[in-house]
Amino acid sequence: MNKSKILVFVLILIFLGVIVYSNQKGLFVSLKNAYNDTNITQMQNMLKFNPMNDISYLEFTYEEDTFSLKKAQTGKDNYAFEYRAGDQSTMRVYTFMRNDPNLYAGGEIDGAKIIAFVLWRGSGANIIEPILFVFGNNDDVWQQITYAKLPPDGGRTTIDKFYIQDNSIILDVKTSGPDKNYHETYVPKHYIYKLNNNELEIESEKADLIRLDTPLPNQTISSPLTIKGYARGNWFFEASFPVILTDWDGLIIAQGIAQAKDNWMTLDFVPFEARLDFTIDKQVYSNKGTLILRKDNPTGLSEFDDALEIPIIFSNIK
Repeated sequence: MNKSKILVFVLILIFLGVIVYSNQKGLFVSLKNAYNDTNITQMQNMLKFNPMNDISYLEFTYEEDTFSLKKAQTGKDNYAFEYRAGDQSTMRVYTFMRNDPNLYAGGEIDGAKIIAFVLWRGSGANIIEPILFVFGNNDDVWQQITYAKLPPDGGRTTIDKFYIQDNSIILDVKTSGPDKNYHETYVPKHYIYKLNNNELEIESEKADLIRLDTPLPNQTISSPLTIKGYARGNWFFEASFPVILTDWDGLIIAQGIAQAKDNWMTLDFVPFEARLDFTIDKQVYSNKGTLILRKDNPTGLSEFDDALEIPIIFSNIK
């Protein structure tokens, strides 16, 4: 083979190499761009209501503690963020399980973008409490609005569902603990939180069982008192359930019967109505009292007892 043929052969090899390299580079760039575009889209969708990728930069405040999770420790496989506050004797640990979709929710409340998180707060004596944190978006900056401790569960809390709907933050949970025979029991609860003047107000944890239209919590009442609402059919027995009114000292000042206004033999909500006539001692220590709507329990067994208690205020008492 003469020199000219060798030179031509080398040039062909170089030319083919350039083509292959260019194609590979183009394919690599295309794949990289597609990957980045996908990630950006996913992140943008997340960031609409749920800045999970940026949660470590959010600033949380609970009582005396203010912290961000970017300064927290991460557990195995980065599954959990843990922030530790206080010294050895007053240690407080805040934990967020970043891969658990039941611990965060996003949506809108009154047209404003809202995200909410549940962090677990541990503080001595193996006490672990779920804390609800709520953030709002202001000029594309997420800032904490408020927080609330979930109601005491007497044992452990498992969150089954966590979502924002109908301008409310809703959590379906199960609480567990030993019964009187030391057997593990699970009680489903339905928490509904409303944002009122940037504060979280919980509707009755029994909102999925009984709902009161009037009177409302902390409403001022006078005699006669009309009571209206809705309860599941299994709250009634023979179309009724007892209603009790007590004063500040827990003394019963009136009691009566709430009557179903529709067919009660159902698991759906049934409207009810009751009326109480009462007198209140003007010299009573406080103008506060309690309205108790007790589930009718014909079995007499305490494990089937249940009641909704509403704080009220008596009129004309200072």
